[in-house]
Amino acid sequence: MTEPEHLTRAKVLAQLPRLTSAYLTTLLRLEEPFILKELVEHLDPNDVVNFSTAVRLVEHLSPQMTTEDLVTSITSLQPESNLHIWLQNQVRRAQIFPVTLPELDKAFVPLTSSEIIRAKALEYRNCLRSRFGEVALGRTCYVEYQPSPAIIELTALSEGRWACFDRIYGPRNARLTSATRRAILQKLRASGVLIYAHHDEISRWNSISRWLGVHDYDEAILDEILEHRSFRRIRIRLR
Repeated sequence: MTEPEHLTRAKVLAQLPRLTSAYLTTLLRLEEPFILKELVEHLDPNDVVNFSTAVRLVEHLSPQMTTEDLVTSITSLQPESNLHIWLQNQVRRAQIFPVTLPELDKAFVPLTSSEIIRAKALEYRNCLRSRFGEVALGRTCYVEYQPSPAIIELTALSEGRWACFDRIYGPRNARLTSATRRAILQKLRASGVLIYAHHDEISRWNSISRWLGVHDYDEAILDEILEHRSFRRIRIRLR
């Protein structure tokens, strides 16, 4: 309470309604400008390092935010809130999700801002708004295929490479025709995006895959099955 280097911590200590070993440990581990009563009360001592990482992520996604802005957002936390919600809210406000994609075909438009992702989630009526975490961490990027409305999920690999693991969806997560899927995969491959080999160089064996108990559910046969009357009734009920 008397050491000058701990003046800020002493002020926070005086604001706490009670003292616990966890509060004291967190208080000692926090550094300026984040020596705050709200963090002491919301942050487990073992998560102080994780909080620092979260701050760096927010700064990476929203470089326009100042340190004062971050402090204000934390001090505005409601008592029932927590830092998980704080981070999720900050990610949803990101103006841009910085990703380095290969030079994609002009048919694809990357969805690289929270505003665009929310708009496309509403337009396509899908769950894109629940995927901000993966996008913010740089693990996933979504692109729109404009010739035939579709959202494609690309997955980040090592060495700056990207892959498409068959996650291609139309409006309301509807299945695209096989012809459209093949066109999309062909353009992705030409753009340097990796795809499953059974769509390309080993596709010559696909016709006998079912003989070996291997079912490719993205093949044309599934389109025919889904058009069968009984399956159509099931699909309507599921919707």
